[in-house]
Parts: sequence; structure tokens; C-alpha cells
Amino acid sequence: MPSGLDQRLAPAASPRSAAAPRRRTRVLALPEVRWALASLVLFLLALPVYLAGGPSWLWGTLFAATYITGGWDPRWEGLKALGTRPWTWIC
Repeated sequence: MPSGLDQRLAPAASPRSAAAPRRRTRVLALPEVRWALASLVLFLLALPVYLAGGPSWLWGTLFAATYITGGWDPRWEGLKALGTRPWTWIC
């Protein structure tokens, strides 16, 4: 016995919806993904230098850059949100 959940509804017949493909957002078009990818690349550069006993100024700089790029977008959005909010919580 077929269930109501198994039956698919036929889409409304529309000439535009049949011809136009469904648009999807490209992953790298999102700034959050680009910042996370940059952070990952920097981490993958810093880790072998650290494990191989490389100079501390090099791996330290790379790890700091990883930290900064990984948190850049959330930090920027948080600062923008603080700028638009009233400061009533201070009192």
C-alpha cells in the first residue's frame, strides 16, 4: 500500500521553471569559505615547519597568520554587529 510520503508531487507546469536550471551557490564564492581555506593552507604550511624543528620565528608567524585568517570573518561580522547595536547593556 503506497504511502502519501512516497508519492511525489508533480511540479507546476511553467515554461520558465522547466527551461531554467536550478542555480547553486559556488562554494568558493562565499567569503567564509575562502578565509577558512586560507587558514587551512597556512596551518598546513606551519605544521611541518614546527614538527621538523624549524626556526620559531617562521612557524610562530605562520601559526599567528593562521589564527588571524581563520577568525577574520567572524570577528569582522561581530564588530559590525556591535556598531549597529545600542550600547544599553553598559549602564
